[in-house]
Amino acid sequence: DHAADESVPYARFRIARAIYSQVSDTILLPPQEERDQGACLDAYRELSAFVLDYPTGKWSKEARFMLMMVTSRLVRHELYVGRYYLDRDKFDPALKRVQFALATYEGSGLEPEAMVLLGEIYLKMKRTEQAKEVLHQVLAAYPSSAFAPVAERFLAEAKPKPE
Repeated sequence: DHAADESVPYARFRIARAIYSQVSDTILLPPQEERDQGACLDAYRELSAFVLDYPTGKWSKEARFMLMMVTSRLVRHELYVGRYYLDRDKFDPALKRVQFALATYEGSGLEPEAMVLLGEIYLKMKRTEQAKEVLHQVLAAYPSSAFAPVAERFLAEAKPKPE
């Protein structure tokens, strides 16, 4: 409670790390992206606040790593749910999930994958121009990504077919 106390950063880091440890991986449970994300969200909030408050602190490097791990899990979950809706031809919820992931969790490292999924959703919604725009963005911003060839394939599908 005392901001001037030199033990506060350490205590906050320990709290963040304890919350992070609640995010578990085990072969006995379904994959992380299929499970409830409550623990991940709690860890994301706490780690984000810690990194914001102590950007150059003693534990900031470890906190950034944990934050990166939690962020990628949250994005993977959103993409998983987006694909679930897409597979059932529920385009609007799929679109909202992917847009939410891109807007909320910047810097997750999963942007190329999310953007390609967004392009695929747009194609299935017959919003070809929006699909082309986002797929071209993938190729421009992430040319060496594993998703660049997928983006190229979707762009080829988006071209009008000769009669």
